[in-house]
Amino acid sequence: MTNEFLESLLINLNTDNDDSPEVLFQCRITDNVVFAKLWLKKPHHTDEIGHQSGAYNIYLIKNSEDNYVGVVLEMDKQDLHWFILESERGKGYLTSAMNNTILTHLSQSRSYQRISIDKNSPFFKASENVALKLGFIKKDENSYEIDCTRYRKPLITNNSYLSLEREKIESINKHINFLKNSLFFITSELEMIFNNNEDFDEFYEIAHEFDDLINKVNSTYEKYKNEDLY
Repeated sequence: MTNEFLESLLINLNTDNDDSPEVLFQCRITDNVVFAKLWLKKPHHTDEIGHQSGAYNIYLIKNSEDNYVGVVLEMDKQDLHWFILESERGKGYLTSAMNNTILTHLSQSRSYQRISIDKNSPFFKASENVALKLGFIKKDENSYEIDCTRYRKPLITNNSYLSLEREKIESINKHINFLKNSLFFITSELEMIFNNNEDFDEFYEIAHEFDDLINKVNSTYEKYKNEDLY
C-alpha cells in the first residue's frame, strides 16, 4: 500500500468524504489513537469466486484538534507501514503514538514486531530515527525488529469512546438474518435446478447456524456494554 493511498485516506477522513470505496470500522482506544479495520471495498455478490480481500489492521493517529495526522498500517504480523501528513511531520505524533499506545496494543498478540524501511525512500532517515528511538534493532539493510514484550502492559482506555449503540447491534443482527435467508433462498433455487432436495440438506443446517451468531452478538453486547473492550 503506497504513501499516496495512505495520504488520500487521511484527507478523506478529515474532510468526511463518503465517495471513496474504502470502508473503515473504527474503535478509539486512547485520546490520540484509533484502531480500525480497513476494507478496500465492500464485498459484493458479483465478486469472483475465491476472492477474499479481507481487512487490514490500521492505527489512525489524531492531534489535539481531533484531526487525523498519521496512520500505521499492519501489513502483516511481520511488517508495519507508517505515514504522517507532510504538514504534521516533525511534531512527534508518530513516536508518541507508537510509544504510548500502538506497540502496547500490538504486544497483546505478539512478542516481536518487524518493520521494513526502504533505504531509497526520501523518508528513510526520518523513519529510521523513529524506529531506533522506539527501540527497534537493525537486523539487516532494510529490516528492523523490536521485542514487544517490553511494551506489554494493560492498555488504559476510556469507556466514553466505545460505540455500543443498541441500534447498531440490531442493524448488524438484521444483516446476519439477511445472510441466513439468502442462503435459504439460494438453496431453494439449487433444489429446483437439480430436482433434488437431499443433496442440499447441509445448506439448511448451515443457514440455521446464523441464529447462533445472532445470539452470540447479543450476548457479547450485554457482556461489554459497560466494560472496556481492551
